[in-house]
Amino acid sequence: MGMSARTVFRWLVWFSTGSYEGLKDNPKSGRPRKITEEMAQWLYNAVTMGNPKQFQFDFCLWSLKTM
Repeated sequence: MGMSARTVFRWLVWFSTGSYEGLKDNPKSGRPRKITEEMAQWLYNAVTMGNPKQFQFDFCLWSLKTM
């Protein structure tokens, strides 16, 4: 799953000290997300598995030419 051993061991400690409550995700600080998880997944799939022409764009690259 791409997790380091250190992360897994940290999860094991949290689980052993707080049962399932120790594994719950805590609220994060910072700016709230502007898109939902579903929207992010759709964007990821569109960019990685799609072609801009499928979305009727006038260009065939996802990024613009840099100067």
